[in-house]
Amino acid sequence: MLYEKYIKVFDNALPLESLTSLIKWLNLQHNNKSFYQGKVGGHGESALNEKARKVEILDFSTKSTSLTNVHWHHLLSNIFLNAAKTYTEIFPYSHGIIELNQLNALRYEKTGHYKYHVDGGQGHRRTLSAILFLNNDYKGGELCFDNDGIDFEIPTKPSSLVLWPSNFLFPHKIKPVTEGVRFSIVGWMD
Repeated sequence: MLYEKYIKVFDNALPLESLTSLIKWLNLQHNNKSFYQGKVGGHGESALNEKARKVEILDFSTKSTSLTNVHWHHLLSNIFLNAAKTYTEIFPYSHGIIELNQLNALRYEKTGHYKYHVDGGQGHRRTLSAILFLNNDYKGGELCFDNDGIDFEIPTKPSSLVLWPSNFLFPHKIKPVTEGVRFSIVGWMD
């Protein structure tokens, strides 16, 4: 099966102590209104569309005025890039990953979701996609891939990092959260 072969899960990507600190910091950032509403679309034409996507986003950047944000950017980038290196060693015919293009924290509250979509495509420098699960004290919010019309669900385990190709063969979604708050970190590499 295509999904079983090319979707890789790396357990214990972030130590529990760091995971707990990151969630506390993300909650503080949410209280400080640092998150923004996720949009859909691309090429400068993105728009709010809660029927397709309902999520709050916080960007990580080395250019942030928050040294804590910069710290998390460096730590998480290292984790994502090391996993990408391992991924390309498993699949030597895939080209080597050069850089992490984007890194965001995602916060899904009750009814938060993202319908089926792909991460790569025209105008996006995305070869490999990744999601780091931070918590599982919520209901719903499962990461699913479309396997010929059947949801192929990835188990939600805190500190597990999931990697897959960003191309059209890997449409995926986040099912609606029915209870609690779902936190994750997403990144794209090329």
